[in-house]
Amino acid sequence: MRTVRVGRFGSARVWLDEPAEAVAPGEALLCRQIRPGHLPPRRKSVLIEAAIPRGARTEYGLLGLTSVDGGQELLVELPVSASGSEWRSPLVASSEQASVGLRPEYGDAILGAIEETATGRIGPGVLRLSQAACGLVGSSRNFMARLARAAVEILAADVALDANLEQLLSRFLLE
Repeated sequence: MRTVRVGRFGSARVWLDEPAEAVAPGEALLCRQIRPGHLPPRRKSVLIEAAIPRGARTEYGLLGLTSVDGGQELLVELPVSASGSEWRSPLVASSEQASVGLRPEYGDAILGAIEETATGRIGPGVLRLSQAACGLVGSSRNFMARLARAAVEILAADVALDANLEQLLSRFLLE
């Protein structure tokens, strides 16, 4: 796990091909088939947890993607759940109430973000949302979609250096 700065005041924790907590439970499964690229992802999994202060409130989210090779198409799978257990983390503000899982209202935004970023880039297989946590106040469709774009970019790119990781996360999360 790496901890990196995002912009001037934000921070993120990133797991690259490492096991992590916050497994996303699923009451339903959202799926989308997208056009694959020709190259497999450089990583098998990425998990990003980020907190970005925005005045009186802090944007917050945790999103992890796992890539499984195989098949002819690229399938995106998102388990969604209306409720999950409480999630505690150093990045969750004391005024925030975060829970494990992906709320259904974020599903379409995340699917769209993954499709936009992965189409024609990631080779055939399955991209599966493996971890998620959402804040009651700090999470939004927009922020979770930006996390998804960043996660796909990290799966596809070579970001071995923390400086590259900081730059990439700032580009996506500070939009």
